[in-house]
Amino acid sequence: MAGLLFTLALLAALGVFAARRILQGRAKRKRKRTIADRPGYSPDKPVKISGFDEIDDAIAMWRCPCGGLLDRIGEGSRPGMRVVRCVCVVCEEDVDLFFDLSELRH
Repeated sequence: MAGLLFTLALLAALGVFAARRILQGRAKRKRKRTIADRPGYSPDKPVKISGFDEIDDAIAMWRCPCGGLLDRIGEGSRPGMRVVRCVCVVCEEDVDLFFDLSELRH
C-alpha cells in the first residue's frame, strides 16, 4: 500500500513538473514574439541613431516585456549595425538590441 502511494505521489510530482515546463516554454516563446515586434529588438527592425549616446539613452528607457530594467552585458557589431547584449534584471532573459548606424555622422 505504501509503495502504491509513493508511486502515485511520484507520478503527480512528475506531472506538475512537466506541466510547469510546458507553460514556461509557451511563455518564453510568447515573450520572444513580443520582443521581435518591437523596434530595436530584432535585426529586421533596428533603431536608427545619429550618435552613440542614443544607445545609452535607449537602454535606460527600454524595458523587457516583463517590465524589468535591462542591464548591458556586452556590445558587438554587424555590417552597418550595432548590437547591444542586455539581460533583464527581473526575469534574467537575454535581450539583444539592434541599432542602425547608417545615419551616424563620422
